[in-house]
Amino acid sequence: MNTKLLYTVVLGACLLFAGCATVGPDFQQPEADVASDWLEAEDPNIDTTQVAYQDWWTVFDDPVLNELTDRAYSQNLSLQVAGLRILEARARLGISTGLRYPQS
Repeated sequence: MNTKLLYTVVLGACLLFAGCATVGPDFQQPEADVASDWLEAEDPNIDTTQVAYQDWWTVFDDPVLNELTDRAYSQNLSLQVAGLRILEARARLGISTGLRYPQS
C-alpha cells in the first residue's frame, strides 16, 4: 500500500516538474500570416455602419427598465456627495449610540 502511494507521489512530482521546462535558447517564434483587413469587410450581408448604443436597453421595450434607468440617471450623485453622506450616516450612528448611555 505504501509503495503505491510512493509511486503516485513520484509520478505526480515528475509531471509537475516536467511542466516547468523552459524553451531552449534556439527557439524562434514562427511567422503568422495576418490579413491586413477584415476578410468579410466587403460582404453585402454584413452591416458595418456605426450605431450609437447609449440607449441600448430600449430594444427590450420594457417600461419598468426604462423608468429604472431614468431614475438612476436623475439620482446619480457625485462621489464627493456620496462620501459626505457616508460621513453623515456615521455621525448619526454615533449620536444614536451615545444616547443609549446616561449623560452627565
